Amino acid sequence: MAEHTTETIRDALNANTDSLAFMGRIGDASMVQEQTMHQVFKVTGEAGNFYAKLGKPQEKDHGAREMMLEAQWYNRIRDSFGIQGAPSAVYAVLPGDTHVMAVQEVRGRTYDKILRDAAALNNDMSALFVLIAASAKVSAKGYEMHLRDKEGTPAFFGEFDDGECKFLNGRTLKILRASLSPDAAALTGSLEKALDFIRPAVTAEEIRSFYRDAIPLNWICSEQAGLPVPIDLGSTSYRPVQFELVALLETPKCGLDGLTEQQRDDIVESRYAFGAPDKSLENFRAVFAMASYLKNWSGVASRIQHIKTNMEKIQAGTDAEMHRKRLADNIEGRDFHIKRALAANRKLSAALRGSGLASDFTATEAFLEGLAQGKYL
Repeated sequence: MAEHTTETIRDALNANTDSLAFMGRIGDASMVQEQTMHQVFKVTGEAGNFYAKLGKPQEKDHGAREMMLEAQWYNRIRDSFGIQGAPSAVYAVLPGDTHVMAVQEVRGRTYDKILRDAAALNNDMSALFVLIAASAKVSAKGYEMHLRDKEGTPAFFGEFDDGECKFLNGRTLKILRASLSPDAAALTGSLEKALDFIRPAVTAEEIRSFYRDAIPLNWICSEQAGLPVPIDLGSTSYRPVQFELVALLETPKCGLDGLTEQQRDDIVESRYAFGAPDKSLENFRAVFAMASYLKNWSGVASRIQHIKTNMEKIQAGTDAEMHRKRLADNIEGRDFHIKRALAANRKLSAALRGSGLASDFTATEAFLEGLAQGKYL
């Protein structure tokens, strides 16, 4: 199945009964240029502005399950979470087995822009704490709903259990081993041991919550209500709330790069105060460091893979301008994730000093320091 253009997606949406009932007839469509794993179009219909996300054609089901679940979560949040201005969504199947999720546009500013402006002005943290409170509400309500009806509330990535964590860690190691220079191979062995060590703590069922990848870009301060509204619900899962906090605090280009480690520790403590399910603040902090380590190593690997794809697209002349912009963003993102993984590594290394695993975390610290200096790339 071929990728859509602005003309073909407009025609396909206008020929679909579900789309017409939800958005009305589409007049204009433009492709979203920002970094995304999907084709996304902003479309203007008779009922207003919408975003149409297309399932990945390379997936076995062409993205059917992903698009269907995302639409369902949008509608659950709108109907059951008490969030003012939350949008509605629809799932539709277009000709050529193209699966699409269309969602109402939420007018307002994304929180990455709000936090960047706050950092540039006077390092005002109030917007961040509003966002953390909103994220805590979504995490808690989503998991409460899941506990009441597990069969009726599937998440795209499911329960973050031992198997899911092994899969994520395996993907990270596979990309690194395929993409880095041969002299990095020995260091990935220590990384594998370190990731295995943290796996039981980050997959514990008793501290799970609803996860939706709550990076600041995935929140909009609604013009309608002046409050955070969650968007981009494709990466749902059930995992410790610390993963959501890592997404909020450790995403590049969101105005939080300049936070000191003490400020970050204080923010982690503030999230615990919102009623995290962990038994103690000490345990909450420890799992946060582990989640940060795992997610940032995954981020390093993903950015390395994206950089390779961007360079291939540029050389082939395929949407070269867009991929040059994405290349710059991905290089910056890779370096950011290296820095944050290194900070988490140092905390874990200090906590494990004197144990049998200390040498593995010492080795992975050296690995990250080498990556930060441009080695192995």
